[in-house]
Amino acid sequence: MTVRFCLGSQMNKHIIPVVIGILRRKNSYLLTKRVQDGEWVHEKWQFPGGELKFGESLEAGLRRELREELGIEVNPPTSPQLVYESIRSYWHGILICFFVEVKQHRELKIKLNEEASEFRWFKLAEIMKLDTLPLVKDMTKDADNVSS
Repeated sequence: MTVRFCLGSQMNKHIIPVVIGILRRKNSYLLTKRVQDGEWVHEKWQFPGGELKFGESLEAGLRRELREELGIEVNPPTSPQLVYESIRSYWHGILICFFVEVKQHRELKIKLNEEASEFRWFKLAEIMKLDTLPLVKDMTKDADNVSS
């Protein structure tokens, strides 16, 4: 398990657990382009995932987020492989990353919700050139090392 930190300008007293799905197909990773008008995160590439709800298990939260954001069902994830901490102005997140397998093996049909404008599969070198949320590049490098 790898733990990394990304510090912003101020600390908040609330810590938010966030589950993230790292979907890999051959040597490419699925990223979505975030939609959040008026916010600095708008149009940045990210791994799919989101905040855990109160009382929700990590696995249930991950499966819910991927169903909501991508319209896909995933096999039960293995235990978390990567953990990160990100502190921004008014947000302190613990990012818990899982490698997941998709149930639909033949043709993966992604149906995005309103949180993303597009999705694409990228190789590691391509992700290093993208405008991403903080830690996405670190997550990809670490995932590439773990799954190689």
